[in-house]
Amino acid sequence: MAQMAVSSRSSRPVSLLISVVLRSYYLLLRKTCRFTSLGWENVDADLNASRGLVFATVHSVLLPAILFFDGRKGTFLASKSKDGELIAQVLESRGFEVIRGSSSRGGPEALELLKESVRRGRAVGVTFDGPRGPACKPKPGVGVLAWETGNVCWFASLRVLPRRVFPGVSLPFAVRLRSWDRFLLPLPFCHAEIAFERLELEPPGTPGGLTREEWIRLFLERLEARAREAYADVYG
Repeated sequence: MAQMAVSSRSSRPVSLLISVVLRSYYLLLRKTCRFTSLGWENVDADLNASRGLVFATVHSVLLPAILFFDGRKGTFLASKSKDGELIAQVLESRGFEVIRGSSSRGGPEALELLKESVRRGRAVGVTFDGPRGPACKPKPGVGVLAWETGNVCWFASLRVLPRRVFPGVSLPFAVRLRSWDRFLLPLPFCHAEIAFERLELEPPGTPGGLTREEWIRLFLERLEARAREAYADVYG
């Protein structure tokens, strides 16, 4: 027990240092990165009308997606892992509402909180293939969330645009890590394009329409197909 206590105390300064570095890097990106958005005017109209929305994106673009939403009212789902704790700290420091949970830990409780957040008119962001993948493969929770809230779900895809640094020389100002999701790490002065696409299915509850199970299955299939199409150059 004493050894465990010592180990816990010794890890706290490391965790604190990592947290400070992450927040500092995040603020640097916030000040220097640029975004071009496609389809945001339609999303913005719904948000201004206080209609809650669900945003679904892949885990690899989590960081630039958060940067785009910085300054807007939003709710994000973060796992209960150590990495999720660090992400949650950064999000909360920027004024986001954070709900902790994943498909493997605290999923049902997190789902209920996400539904309540949508009903309060907030934008809820979900990385549907996290926290462990496979990449582009949606977890059932995002389909259940879309069905039970009865709200529109938007698929958000993101790509980095090369920026010219010298005549004839352009650089992406981002790197992809060798993780399961090929995590996209923006660099200072990155320029990214984020596109929003409404995923439309027959409204839940339509008489004679799809059952709950059929609707969720079709939704997940369509979401995965769009994700694989959008990131074909990353995942093949």
